Amino acid sequence: MTKYNLALQKNKQTQIWIRLCQTLVNNFNGRVTDFFAYFDNDIQKVRHYMQVEKKKDFPYLSGKKLCNYWLYVMYQYTNLPLINTDKIYIATNRHIIRATHRLGLITDEELESSKVQDYVIEAWIEALNDTEYVPIDFQAALWLWARSGFKEDL
Repeated sequence: MTKYNLALQKNKQTQIWIRLCQTLVNNFNGRVTDFFAYFDNDIQKVRHYMQVEKKKDFPYLSGKKLCNYWLYVMYQYTNLPLINTDKIYIATNRHIIRATHRLGLITDEELESSKVQDYVIEAWIEALNDTEYVPIDFQAALWLWARSGFKEDL
């Protein structure tokens, strides 16, 4: 990562990836496939393990934003037989939060709350309940919309 200038925080990010790799090597034969298989390829079980049970073993990746985005990448770009993929939440970064607020799905008070990520996740789950869509489906569009300053002609 440092050789190709991919690590913005050279020491911190290097240590994060070393820790993540050690976790996979020590507990799952060094294989992502074994990691998911241990949890029956269930997105909900994997997320709970990463965010609650073994949070310290998944630095940075255990957060609400990156955990869900990583799960989405695993779903979208691998052939893993994942289940409960409809439970991949929207990855709550500042752009997604701003777009959610702009759409009126969270209030001004919720926007300023320390629990804003939770409010955004719940707002999208509720908004898309009983539809064919899941929150992560809107990730790219919302991110681009907010990033462009909410231009209407995208």
